[in-house]
Amino acid sequence: MQGAVDKLVKLTEGQTHTIEIVVTAEDGTSTKIYTLLIRRLSADDASLSQLDMSVGVLQPAFSPLVVQYQCYLPSSINSLSIHANTEDEAMRLSMSDGSPVSTVALNAGRTVIQLSVSSVNGKSSTVYTIAVVKNRLPVTLQLKTTSEKYECAVCCGVVSCPSRIKDGPYVYCQSCLKELTRTNKVDPFTGCTLGEEQWLLEDNSLDKALAQEIGVCPLPSALVEDNVGSIGARLSTERLKVVQSEEVSCFIALSLRPIFVYQKDVNLFFALTHAHTMFLCMQPSTACPDCSKKVPTDNMTLHKEKICSAKHTHNISKQQVSANCTSGYFTHL
Repeated sequence: MQGAVDKLVKLTEGQTHTIEIVVTAEDGTSTKIYTLLIRRLSADDASLSQLDMSVGVLQPAFSPLVVQYQCYLPSSINSLSIHANTEDEAMRLSMSDGSPVSTVALNAGRTVIQLSVSSVNGKSSTVYTIAVVKNRLPVTLQLKTTSEKYECAVCCGVVSCPSRIKDGPYVYCQSCLKELTRTNKVDPFTGCTLGEEQWLLEDNSLDKALAQEIGVCPLPSALVEDNVGSIGARLSTERLKVVQSEEVSCFIALSLRPIFVYQKDVNLFFALTHAHTMFLCMQPSTACPDCSKKVPTDNMTLHKEKICSAKHTHNISKQQVSANCTSGYFTHL
């Protein structure tokens, strides 16, 4: 076996070099190869080596060369933490406003997060952008203090992910505007052709202001009131209370089928699900004297007050269910 060998290897800035070290045994036939990958960092480099978040998944997957990302979250998420690193500790990494990378409070709909990376020599910089979009609230949202600036020009409800048409005066829910212009790229109010250029503008400042407004959401057992940006988390908690207060089995509540709230009279409308049928089969049951349906003995009072078809007009057609879902009478919990 040979002794120590010294060799000078020239490293080019910003490139990765492969260096192989071959060790030969004393018999002259057996060898073993060691491979080293050495990268000399560049003083001009201004890229991230890691980027992820405490919740959600980046789309597309992270790559140092990709600077635009999206992430979709449920409405119950109020904030998230950003985890980012650079290969060289001497690089400067911060939020776009210069503050340290930390937890970000989310807007009501869309939140744009920007991270700035500066090279060691200060000659180059890169901005990574993450557009975090929260799902719409699962119930109707109203503002405690009404304001036209938060009203969608199409659905007339509280705007979600506020967007505008370039040079236009109106604000829209982004989903409403995209649906309205999906097949015909024409301004719905002026009739002007929108053209091929960037005509849809996202109003992130309005979204941020909306998150601080006080919102109100009516549920069967409570009136949920909180900042619009935080009310989603409150709703997820209150929905659990609704299930508990109405003595609905957790087996049904956790099934994959929906439970609906009929917002006109806030009576519970239960979809006839496979989980519900299984639940009924597992419980001692008694035939309802009014509608003759078998009902768990412990739930007979709830059945008579809320569900019994002989007393309540909850038996509606599929066409009516479809129409009511479209018009917002039914809200999926």
